[in-house]
Amino acid sequence: NNNNNNNNNNNNEEDEEEEDFDRVSLERCIRLFTQEEQLGPDDPWYCSNCKEPRQAFKKFDLWSLPKVLVIHLKRFSYKNKYFRDKLHTVVDFPIQDLDLTNICVDKDATNLKYNLFAISNHYGGLGGGHYTAYAKGADKNWYTFDDSSVNETSTNSLVTDAAYLLFYVRQSSENEQEQQESEQQESEQQNQEQQNEEQQNQEQNEEQNEEQPTNETNNISISN
Repeated sequence: NNNNNNNNNNNNEEDEEEEDFDRVSLERCIRLFTQEEQLGPDDPWYCSNCKEPRQAFKKFDLWSLPKVLVIHLKRFSYKNKYFRDKLHTVVDFPIQDLDLTNICVDKDATNLKYNLFAISNHYGGLGGGHYTAYAKGADKNWYTFDDSSVNETSTNSLVTDAAYLLFYVRQSSENEQEQQESEQQESEQQNQEQQNEEQQNQEQNEEQNEEQPTNETNNISISN
């Protein structure tokens, strides 16, 4: 009886989570994307062994992950063959520390934590709409881009029901890029200091040459 009650409770929790269509986490979306599912009766798979269409099972797996990860959120739903609708579900996605370690099949893969650096937003419906973007600047601040308008924004305004494309970069790659930028800035600073020193030496040499007295020989002729 206890086992049955626990199973019922778990099923109820899953049903409640599935019934919450207004908000969902990005982690749950990825889990559902990689979950095994059976094809429907209207979409069978032709078996080459039995020579008949079957409701086979399919499953997507992520074997390896790139340095820059682009996640495309499904925003359009097919109600039937002739009608589609815009989905306004809010997807809660992390700004930092998106951990995909448990999603990746390759268990030898390391450094699978990602940080968000840009978002593409879509407003409107199927008949017409408008695109905007959020992006993280080189100064580590977030900005909103709306046509020719660019304004600074906060991370609290990034998660909306308009999010369409999410752009993540692996933390190790981001750290490497920051290190390269830091080394480049240091190298440029050293070059600038060297140029300034050479210019100062040249100016000092010119001043010393101007201060040296000129030796002029006056020729005096005496006639008797």
